[in-house]
Amino acid sequence: MTTLPSSSSSSSMALLPSPAANDGITALSYFSVNRCCTEDSNGNPASTTTSTSTSSSSTTLLASTSWDGCIRIHDTTDPFHAKLVTQHNMEAGPLLALDTYCSSTTSNSTGSTTKSDEEDLPNAVFTGGLDGSIRRFHVPTSRMEVVGSHYHQQNRDKRESNSQEEDVILDCACSCIRVLNEKVVASAGWDSCFYLWNTSFSRIPTTAAAAAARTRDDDDDDDHLNSAAASASTLDASGGNDHHHHDNVTRQPLAKILLPGKAFSMDSISPSPNFHRIAIATGNRRLVIIDVELLDGDRVSCAKVVLDRESSLKYQSRVCRFFPDGSGIAIGSIEGRVAIEFLTELNVEPPQKNMKKYAFKCHRQNDIVYPVNDIAFHPTYGTFATGGCDGTVVTWDGLHKKKLTVLPTFPTSIAALAFSRDGKQLAIASSYTFERGGEGDCNEHPNKDDEIYIKILNDKDILPKTVSGSN
Repeated sequence: MTTLPSSSSSSSMALLPSPAANDGITALSYFSVNRCCTEDSNGNPASTTTSTSTSSSSTTLLASTSWDGCIRIHDTTDPFHAKLVTQHNMEAGPLLALDTYCSSTTSNSTGSTTKSDEEDLPNAVFTGGLDGSIRRFHVPTSRMEVVGSHYHQQNRDKRESNSQEEDVILDCACSCIRVLNEKVVASAGWDSCFYLWNTSFSRIPTTAAAAAARTRDDDDDDDHLNSAAASASTLDASGGNDHHHHDNVTRQPLAKILLPGKAFSMDSISPSPNFHRIAIATGNRRLVIIDVELLDGDRVSCAKVVLDRESSLKYQSRVCRFFPDGSGIAIGSIEGRVAIEFLTELNVEPPQKNMKKYAFKCHRQNDIVYPVNDIAFHPTYGTFATGGCDGTVVTWDGLHKKKLTVLPTFPTSIAALAFSRDGKQLAIASSYTFERGGEGDCNEHPNKDDEIYIKILNDKDILPKTVSGSN
């Protein structure tokens, strides 16, 4: 394990075992479990992992996705002795989106806590692929299933217009995904569509023994479903390109909403178990907020757009994130700016507080302006971190308009950020995002690798100004 050199904070910065990815990191997501039975990086069964903390039996896991089509899960309970416990090719081409869901003992990455049956979605990782598929990886059994596909929802119309096959696939990439509860997943993509999917169409066994017991009964059905989605892309392992005979087994969405442009970022909050609010940053500088009401967890009572407006920023939005309490939203743009807006001002919520929207400059060096690639909110304090193409990570107190900490510069662009559920770790993906073109980063950093760093946080890094006193 290594740390960033020549820095006052090097003692609190850990580097995960290499390689973090073979080709570009795209997303990060933490989840905590009581036990984790997975495979190691060589595909062999890994021993049961338990927390090293004496005060908790949970294990902190960090999932990551990359352009090489693989998910990787690291045990970061002790960041300085982290290890790769699972690596799995999702057979969906490059992976663009990621979210995680845990069993009833923990909350999912959207912040809501819901009790689930043991056969629902314990310890599951969801991905969105360039082939348009939404796939679920069940961590304890290393089993993968297809939940839905943007491609299959769109390709009939595309085929009728005689579009080229490769164009159809790229137009339908699933770029955003959020788990709403143990039965419903939301996705949005380059097809300018938002979908809700039912994940409970097939039960997932909770143990390897249970999986073996039911293999004989359901392998034929699962293989048929998986082959249908796998054939959606010439990038996948099957290599097939005849999609017509698979349409009849494609899972239909619970709801569909047309968006004003390609979806580039999505976030969600869950004020109650059956009410979910989703924000989407799309092309044409639009911000869309959708309210979803569910019945019995998996039936859609209402899914409607409550806001569709142009962004307050002058340039294209790259990321949007809700405040943890849902009172506002942070939006980052390609022009090195972050906008803070409150839902009361957007007429999404009734007026309660005298808070005004504002924007500030960040991730700039002299006359060079860098895109803001990601924003992550601390789960407890409501402060947030931004990561940019300048290779820096900065923490902010958004409510009081204060900069908190600037971390040492990383080798290349910051592609993704994620706070652990307990707020003690900040995962940082240092991975070139092609802001300088295909050759730009290779010239500047010829020995650069895609890496994931773990920052162990202290109060100075993340406490709001009113709490940290004189800081």
